[in-house]
Amino acid sequence: MWLLRRVGPLVSGICLERDSGNDSYRPTCHVHNLAKEFPAVSLTLADPLRTVKTGASQTIQAAFHQQRFSDAAMRLQQQAQIPLSGPVHLEDCVRTYRANMDEPLWQYAWYLFDDVITLLIWCEQTQRAEAAFFEFGMKMRNWPSKLHPPGGLEVWAAICQGWIDNPHQVRETVESQTKTHGLEHLPYVEIQR
Repeated sequence: MWLLRRVGPLVSGICLERDSGNDSYRPTCHVHNLAKEFPAVSLTLADPLRTVKTGASQTIQAAFHQQRFSDAAMRLQQQAQIPLSGPVHLEDCVRTYRANMDEPLWQYAWYLFDDVITLLIWCEQTQRAEAAFFEFGMKMRNWPSKLHPPGGLEVWAAICQGWIDNPHQVRETVESQTKTHGLEHLPYVEIQR
């Protein structure tokens, strides 16, 4: 129940989240970063289809799929934070991540920091990756320690510095995770710099 494509080190697409009775589904745009080892494809930056009138999450009844899916697909394409088709630009991705970092549900999501850093490294923007690493590290120092990444800030900093010092490590992880999750045959577009 996924419609996906690979965008540089990311997987971007739509998850059709079914309800427990399998009577309806909720189309949800999301991304997943292949530059970090993870046991499944995550729903990072999950953003469900929203109704036109209220902006609430919209669920589509399976019985009405034929009548509603083309309108839903068009609106989802318009609402997507990262384009679902065509070219994807680095600045749009970074801007999307940063906008979500300001949302209450994501404001302590250190893994968004990881995604921005590895995305910049993937795009050979090493100086920007270093600046983001410094900025995010300073921001996390003001958080309660229980919200820090696993192992604490020092472990996180060592991992990030490892990515910056060895950019080939990011590319190798993307390649490995692509195979682990069976994503080799997905359509692929490179991120425009």
